[in-house]
Amino acid sequence: MSANFLVVLTQVRPVRSDQPRDERLRPEMILESIPVDEPVAALTLFNRLCRLAPVRQGRQRTKLIPLPTTSVGACPTVWGAPVRPHAAEISVSAR
Repeated sequence: MSANFLVVLTQVRPVRSDQPRDERLRPEMILESIPVDEPVAALTLFNRLCRLAPVRQGRQRTKLIPLPTTSVGACPTVWGAPVRPHAAEISVSAR
């Protein structure tokens, strides 16, 4: 059975004026990554990690990420790319 959620604990980088925070270019260091099947269990684990002192002090961050799955009733994924039509399907009329 594949996991439906990923609970992640990361180390927050100090903010520098010459390097704006951008997770796509410079992601935070992952300290823990836990795959979870059930939504209630994922939320419980997420909430418990949020209670850690480093998270509450802003030195670490907790993330709850829904993963793509093919099962019926699954949560939508945040990783999906936008669907782009093929060039042949785009009809542009110049008037």
